[in-house]
Amino acid sequence: MDLRSSQRFETTQNQQQKISQSTIQSCRILAMTTDQLSQYVKEQAMENPVIEFGDDPWSSESLRMDDSVFVYIRGSSPKSSAGEDERFDASRCCRKTIETLCDHLVLQLPAKGLSQKERVAFRYMAQSIDPNGYLDLEPEELSGLFGLTQDKAEGLMTLLRQMDPVGVGAHDLRDCLLIQLEKEHPENALARRIATDWLELLSKNQLSAIAGKCGADLASVKAAAELIRSLDPRPAGRFFETDAPYIIPDVSVEKVDCGYILKSNQQSQICLNIDEGYRGILGGESNDAAEYLDEKYRQAYFLKSCIENRHKTLMRVAREIFETQKMFFYRGEEYLKPLTLRQIADALGMHESTVSRAVRGKYIRCRWGVYELKYFFSNKLAPAADAAAQNPIALIKQLVASEPKDSPYSDRQLAELLAERGIAVSRRTVVKYRGKADIRSSSERKQY
Repeated sequence: MDLRSSQRFETTQNQQQKISQSTIQSCRILAMTTDQLSQYVKEQAMENPVIEFGDDPWSSESLRMDDSVFVYIRGSSPKSSAGEDERFDASRCCRKTIETLCDHLVLQLPAKGLSQKERVAFRYMAQSIDPNGYLDLEPEELSGLFGLTQDKAEGLMTLLRQMDPVGVGAHDLRDCLLIQLEKEHPENALARRIATDWLELLSKNQLSAIAGKCGADLASVKAAAELIRSLDPRPAGRFFETDAPYIIPDVSVEKVDCGYILKSNQQSQICLNIDEGYRGILGGESNDAAEYLDEKYRQAYFLKSCIENRHKTLMRVAREIFETQKMFFYRGEEYLKPLTLRQIADALGMHESTVSRAVRGKYIRCRWGVYELKYFFSNKLAPAADAAAQNPIALIKQLVASEPKDSPYSDRQLAELLAERGIAVSRRTVVKYRGKADIRSSSERKQY
C-alpha cells in the first residue's frame, strides 16, 4: 500500500469511527430519561465552556408548537379532508402552574372584610390541613396563637369549611361527608342521618340493619348509601400526591374546547444554549486555543442536535401512539388495543430499536393518569376484533356487571373466571385491577 492510499484509508477509518461514536451518542441520548439527560447536559456543560445549560421553558423559541401540539376537532375525524392535521393555536392555551392547597384556599379569601392578622391566621390554618383535607385545630388554639377573639377564630374556620374543595377543613371523615351533603345535597335528610349515626354499619354494607334502625325502606337506604359512597373522603387528595413518586410527564393529552391536544410538556424539555462569545478567538491564526474551541463548538452543536432529534422522535412516536390508541384516551383503559413496537416503527419508517429507545422511561399524562409510554405496547393482549374483551380490567367490569346481585363474585372467583377466558392472574392482581376500575369489594357490592 503506497503512502497516499494509506492516508486515504486512515482518513476513511477515522471518519467511520467518528460516525460510529456519533451514532452511539445519539442513541444513548434518545434512550435517556429527562432526569438522565438533564444530568448528562450538566456534566457536559462543566467540561465545555461554550455550553450554557439553563431552563427557560417559556421562551419564545420553546413556545413554537408545530411539532409539539396538535388537535382532534370534536365531531370530526382525526384527519382533515386534505389529510393534514388540524392545528391548535397554542397561544390560546393558558399557562398552568403547580398550585398548593394553601394557595388554592388563600385565593378564595374575600378581598375585603378581613384584617391582616386574620389573613395570617387563615394561612396558618390552611397550612395545617392534612393530606386528606382534615383540620386538627380548635378555635381556642387559633385565637391563642394569633390574638383573635373566639368569634373571629370560629368565623375563619366556618369560612374555610365553605371553600373548594368541598369538605376541606373537616374534623374527620364523618364531618367531611356531612359538609358535602349539606352543601351539595341539602334535601337528602336520610343520607345525613346515615352519615351521622351509622357510618360503621355502612362500611360493612349492612343496609338492612340501617333500614331497621332508621325506619326507612331498603330501597331508600340503598339510594342514600350510593349517594354517600359517591362523595369524596379525601377532598384535598389531588393536592397531596404522596402515594407515588413525582413524575414530570414528557407529553400530555389534554381536552380543550375544540377537542383533544397532544402537547409536549415544557417542564420536561432540556434547554441548551451555546455561547457565541468565544467566536472571536477563532478568527485569528490557528493555535491550540482556537483548535480547542473549534472542537468544543462542534461537540456543543452536535449535542444540541441530538437533544432536538430526541424531542422530535419522541413527539412522532407519542403522536402515533395517540392516533392508534385514541379510544383509550377518550374512554378509558378497557379500550386499550393490542400494539407492538414494530407497528409503530413501520408506520413511522423507523427501526424498531429506535421506537424502543424513544419510549423508554418517557411518560404521558391524560385524564386517566400518568402512564409510561411502553404501557401501550402489550404483548399479553392477543389480537382480537374486540380488544376490550382481551383486557382484564374491561373483563372484570363485564363480569361484575352481570354477577348475581345477592351473591357477587369474590376476588378469587373473578381470578378463576379470568383464567377460564385465558387471562391468568392472581387474586391479589384482581384486587389491584378492581381498584383501578373503582369496583368495590364483594361484601360492599352485595344487594339485599
